[in-house]
Amino acid sequence: MADKGVYIEFTNLDELYKRFEKAPENFVKITKECMKEGGKKVTRMIRGRAPAEYRRLVGYKIGMGQITKDSYIFMGFFNKDRKKQLKQIPTWFKAYWKNYGTLTKRYAGHQFRTPVKGHNRRRRNNVGQKAELWYEGTIEGWQEVYLDAFTKKLKENEDKILAR
Repeated sequence: MADKGVYIEFTNLDELYKRFEKAPENFVKITKECMKEGGKKVTRMIRGRAPAEYRRLVGYKIGMGQITKDSYIFMGFFNKDRKKQLKQIPTWFKAYWKNYGTLTKRYAGHQFRTPVKGHNRRRRNNVGQKAELWYEGTIEGWQEVYLDAFTKKLKENEDKILAR
């Protein structure tokens, strides 16, 4: 005699289909909320470790790919001085120069787009600013902070993913 196997009866399939149709929309929305929570925690951590004059440059941006529709997040130092006059040097460049150095004192371990130009008599300072390399220390451990905040927020919203 053949085994009949397991028999499962589904009732109210329309309700089940409605929940699964809404799941992708809810999941994208909750994923962005989780990314935002992780971004907040990481920027708070970076601000606490960054030099005082560059703390206001720290931020995060959440976006979505135009073609792939994949969500992404940028975290770090952003140029927020775009509205200032052109004659002033933006704070972002000052932070970059303080981290990697300038002229002949640039950090050798970083690959720059343009090499250091030769010495010129017209330059006021041919030596440059020494590299302090503070940026690597400020972002150290950001992955753990981001993932902890992301998973914590995701666990809080588990029931909302399949909600109507």
